[in-house]
Amino acid sequence: MQKRSFLLLSLLVPAFLGLGGYAPVQGQQKGSPARAKRWSDAATWPDKKVPGANAVVTIGRDMDVILDVSPPALHGLTINGKLSFADDKDLELSTEWIMLHGELEIGTEAKPHTHKATITLTDNVKGEDFGGLGGNDRSDRGIMLMGGTLNLHGPEKAT
Repeated sequence: MQKRSFLLLSLLVPAFLGLGGYAPVQGQQKGSPARAKRWSDAATWPDKKVPGANAVVTIGRDMDVILDVSPPALHGLTINGKLSFADDKDLELSTEWIMLHGELEIGTEAKPHTHKATITLTDNVKGEDFGGLGGNDRSDRGIMLMGGTLNLHGPEKAT
């Protein structure tokens, strides 16, 4: 009987150790979403500089950025990752165009945005041809969704 218990124990211990080591590896392989970083923090940006006036800004696929300030007017904004408007003050974003492959979020259905969020699409560069979407007499400004997600949720108001 003692021999049989020892054999059973010798088989179970490695199995428990093997399964115990499996869970952390599984968790690491899934990966966790990037932690959101503030627009105003230079460390958020690959060149370690907060984007300035007339910049063409790209939010990379692995980036999650919170717009926590009203930046100077941009030339253009490409969102491959995620850009969310902070909801602790009124914010303005001014740019010629926004190309959205990722996600632009101003509030969610579960938590609507309660402050003023303004996106101004300028037309300072007349007839700009942006990827075949502008130029000539056509409008060369807009929020262009190219497989992205645009979430705009504010408080419900009666009209």
